[in-house]
Amino acid sequence: MKLLYRALIFYSIAAFVLFSIMGIVLYTSIRYSILKQVSNTLLTEKQIIEEEIFQTDSLPDFSSIFNHEIEVSVYKHRLSPSLNFIDSMITDSVHEGMTEYRFLKYAGNTPDGRGFIIKTSQSIQEEKDLVYEIFTIILTVLAVLLLILIIAVYSISKNTWSDFYHILSNIRQFDIKTESRFEPVATQIHEFAQLNDVLESLTRKIRSDYQNLKEVTENVSHEIQTPVSVIRVKIDQLLQSKAITDKLASELYAINQSVSKISRINQAITLMSKIDNNQYPVAGKINLNQKIHQLIEQFSDFIESKKLEVSIDQHEEANISMNEDLAGFLFTNLLGNAIKHNFENGSIEISIHHDRFMIRNTGPDPQTRTEFLFQRFRKADQSSESAGLGLSIVKKVIDFYNLKIEYRFEAPFHTVTIFF
Repeated sequence: MKLLYRALIFYSIAAFVLFSIMGIVLYTSIRYSILKQVSNTLLTEKQIIEEEIFQTDSLPDFSSIFNHEIEVSVYKHRLSPSLNFIDSMITDSVHEGMTEYRFLKYAGNTPDGRGFIIKTSQSIQEEKDLVYEIFTIILTVLAVLLLILIIAVYSISKNTWSDFYHILSNIRQFDIKTESRFEPVATQIHEFAQLNDVLESLTRKIRSDYQNLKEVTENVSHEIQTPVSVIRVKIDQLLQSKAITDKLASELYAINQSVSKISRINQAITLMSKIDNNQYPVAGKINLNQKIHQLIEQFSDFIESKKLEVSIDQHEEANISMNEDLAGFLFTNLLGNAIKHNFENGSIEISIHHDRFMIRNTGPDPQTRTEFLFQRFRKADQSSESAGLGLSIVKKVIDFYNLKIEYRFEAPFHTVTIFF
């Protein structure tokens, strides 16, 4: 969820709660004021009646004065004084239904020791309807104010955060592998100006470090090849010498194997560095069926030497968009591993679909989780002469083209599947 929307939700909830509390308080206050007014009216009526009782022994008809029924009872004995207000719903023929009334019941005594009870009432239905109308108006006003507040907060927040989203868009466009640079955004907000400065400094430092690392990697890779070539030449010359002994020849062979391994590691690291640096941007259509047949033909001597049985199941023609060199590295590694890490008289099964490629071969248990073998310098057999970079190159190419790869082992079969 965007920060703008999250803040807007919090503001809306807070405003809704605040307005609700205000509405309840206003409703309660208005109702209290109206009921107090009704109570005062009833008390005034009570006082008039009480004075009339004190002044005369007769009880006149007060209904014509107050326009509603009034019940007055006089007793010869004294009563316990009391004053009560009661709200009750009664059937009212005038309003055709249940109507709410407020009743006043008062018990008092005259100076000569007689007791009396005054019962008077007044409908509060009209006052109640008035309260509802006022409350409806208040709710409408508060709802409109809430809507205006939400729109105002959204507009102000959106305008305030526009510079931030502009900065975010610029940082997304920054690419360390190209010449594009981070463009700071002109802003009057101090915090966003600080963010501009930090990002500009950071991207400049990242680009500088990246360029330095790239140059070092390229230089080291280039410089290693020269001494490696010299060592190989010297070893070949020594091996061709007539005075060489079997022991020396064996040691020179071991040295040559180590030098070859260094060369392979250097080439693999250089390849992965070029992939990271996006130095293989050109992609073309590659017929995977033809490519696999070409590679099998190239590996035919190795296949025959291990007496492997190779089968190709071509369900349909597959054309993939990929750089020619990277496609060669990818499928050469997969096929080379299937041959190298296979049993004598083993088998290799290849299945080609338009949306996936699968290669399945017999082989020993890797003794580790298969996903770990995609890491650099991870090997199933640590004593192997392999550099442990083959599958890491495969994974690098797969990630470069946003493909998906699965590797599973179910004894005695290794299965690698690439989804296009």
